Amino acid sequence: MIGPYSGTFILVAALMVAIPLFFILSGGHIAVMFTDFIQGVFVNIVFVVIVILLVLQVDWGQIGEAVKGAPENASLINPFKATEVQDFNIWFFFIGMFGLIYTKLAWQGNSSVSVAAKSAHEAKMADVLTNWRLIPQWGLFLVFVPVIAYTVLHHVDFSGAASAINASMADVESETLQSQLKVPMVLNHLLPIGIKGAFAAIMLAAAITSHNIYIHSFGSIFIQDCVLPIRGKAFKPEQHMKYLRYSILGVGIAIFILSILFQQSEKVFLFMAVSASIFVGGSGAAIIGGLYWSRGTTTAAWSAMIAGALISGFGIIINSIVEDFPVNGQWFWFIAMVSAGSVFILVSLLGRKGVHNMDKLLHRGKYSVEKDGKAPDKPLKGWKVLAPTREFTRGDKIIYVATYGWTAAWTVVFIIGTIYNFTAGIKDDGWLEFWKIYTWIYLVTAVIVTIWFTFGGIKNLKEMIHALRTNLRDHSDSGYVEKK
Repeated sequence: MIGPYSGTFILVAALMVAIPLFFILSGGHIAVMFTDFIQGVFVNIVFVVIVILLVLQVDWGQIGEAVKGAPENASLINPFKATEVQDFNIWFFFIGMFGLIYTKLAWQGNSSVSVAAKSAHEAKMADVLTNWRLIPQWGLFLVFVPVIAYTVLHHVDFSGAASAINASMADVESETLQSQLKVPMVLNHLLPIGIKGAFAAIMLAAAITSHNIYIHSFGSIFIQDCVLPIRGKAFKPEQHMKYLRYSILGVGIAIFILSILFQQSEKVFLFMAVSASIFVGGSGAAIIGGLYWSRGTTTAAWSAMIAGALISGFGIIINSIVEDFPVNGQWFWFIAMVSAGSVFILVSLLGRKGVHNMDKLLHRGKYSVEKDGKAPDKPLKGWKVLAPTREFTRGDKIIYVATYGWTAAWTVVFIIGTIYNFTAGIKDDGWLEFWKIYTWIYLVTAVIVTIWFTFGGIKNLKEMIHALRTNLRDHSDSGYVEKK
């Protein structure tokens, strides 16, 4: 058994931090992007293969018989009868939708990638493409595989496998850890040897690349957004690189220490929500308030960040100390977002009077930067904000329209399904048929996306290598903004 303080655990934790640090400190951001791309392609291919294999082993009749055994108001297939589902009920998804808007482009783990695009337009298109890139993972694998796991553990046809899986977890004392082990144990039972190895490989690859991008982003943020503003002037390039490396090393050491000392007690998605909100709980308010409200102030932004971090930190501590605390991580995330937003507004209104020149901040009108293309003299309003601009190529427009069309189509399905459910009612068999169609649509789309991003990504990777070899670098551009 690998315990939190065992030598094996400490060695594994050290390696999981040391390997990403090696990539970052030896290859910098270029190595981070390379490894992230390779991992992303590999992960999507394996996820699609695993789902196809599971579809062939567990049929929808067995899935339906298993999930129909859930309590009346804790349905696993009818979202309108899920009021008694613990933690993952309608409020979980409502908070998730609210947070999706509030924290748009606020997650610090992606900051180093978000600012690495060739232009603002390329950054926008990268964000659009992310909607497709995540389909094999979030839209398919993380939805369908838990359903298969539940079926194996609750259907009579798999009673032998369920008994063996439960017996293997009998010595695990933590209920949280038992819950987290169920899906991997089911996959271990169902998948052939080669695919098991591939699944283990993608978990290792995902851990390494996630640490890569997070450690690099966190270290960069500390130097760029904390040290430099306090220092009041830019570093020389050699100094900047030196302190950036120290900062990245410090983040890695902090992760290693926390991984040993802290014991996660909440479900994974709940812990992800509250831990992420230490930053995004306040950063969402700072971004929205700073870019869309001329009264927003720096003091208000820092106040929002502090409020969000304190509330989220309290949520992590209280849930690790008090068993079955009534407020879970998802709710603490929501409280952090609302509180930080309120603090931002209050501090801005009570602070200095006057308004900021938003045209100057956003390079609009007479402040537009020539190399970025002329920006609109006035901010776009209404439906115009969604329309492609002149920077869009024909291919960009096709992708852009397809992305909006995909989202709009599922929105229409949601509206029609909701109306029909409340007027005529949808039985469990109807919901089961809907989820079956949903899975097949996402599986076919995931196959297309995986092929598209694999070959398209390789093409873009070659273009990036060529650009790195030929483009001239401006070493004076450190990202530091002089106060005027």
